[in-house]
Amino acid sequence: MSDIRQIKDWRAPTKLVAAYEKLLTAIGTDAFGATVRDSVLAVTTGARRIYLFEAKSCEDSTLQYSFCEPAVVDLFPAYRKWYLRRDPIGDAFCAAPKHNDVALQRVRPTDIAPPSFRRRFFDDAGIVERISVIQRGDDAWRGINVARHASDGCCSDEELGSLIGLACLLLPMLPLNRRRSLATQPLTVAELEDRFANRCTSLTRRERQVCARAALGMSVEATALDQTLGETQRHRRVVGPLAGLKMERSAAGHVVHRGEVPARHELYRRADSVASRKAEERAATPVELIHRVAPGPLYSAYGSASRT
Repeated sequence: MSDIRQIKDWRAPTKLVAAYEKLLTAIGTDAFGATVRDSVLAVTTGARRIYLFEAKSCEDSTLQYSFCEPAVVDLFPAYRKWYLRRDPIGDAFCAAPKHNDVALQRVRPTDIAPPSFRRRFFDDAGIVERISVIQRGDDAWRGINVARHASDGCCSDEELGSLIGLACLLLPMLPLNRRRSLATQPLTVAELEDRFANRCTSLTRRERQVCARAALGMSVEATALDQTLGETQRHRRVVGPLAGLKMERSAAGHVVHRGEVPARHELYRRADSVASRKAEERAATPVELIHRVAPGPLYSAYGSASRT
């Protein structure tokens, strides 16, 4: 049985002031998770794994950020299939039933009942303790998990106090971080096609497909390949006969030519933002993942997320 207790009183040490200011600045950006990681490492002697999540139940949770070994990332599907329902993290939710309630949970390897779960996620990796701080929000729990390696040992009372103080400052930021992150994400091709369909009803299906890809900055040739048509000129005729123009401008002109002028910002995101996003994805390391929020059951302690 894991050690669970409700936190009635907490204090934030003065050394957290600088970390708190950095967290406020990073809300909604890709730097938020890394800022949390740096804050945890600043108040402890070490952390092998760090997870940030929101959960409506044990089976309905969303992971916002994870910092862990690549081998653990490979185990995420197995965790979801076999161990999610048996993770002691669910017991901590019961200790924080009301809004703003906070609970602390300490899990040791011996607290994990399934032998394969304990071996794969704790023993084989040398994890000796997992600390979880859970806070109840308006409609969900928010949490942070910090796993410790044998080389660092279990958390001292001072480290626990610092982690609790950091968590109480940090966890209310998670919903805002989620909302701001979603607001800055580029639209997908499917979403753009739907917007063209709703706002430019006279466009044909093929015209919507081409205009959506043009809005994302795809060239005529790339659109032809994406649609597997193989005839570039056919796409040029759909987009418009304005030779020498960039495709996104030609697409906008084509819509205007059809007599409909939707708000420009409602239809597409600029190509440079897409290029920037792709560059960030290429630079992402396998041990630090920023998990985009998506509907559906994810993982509270070890999991992944998909694009909206």
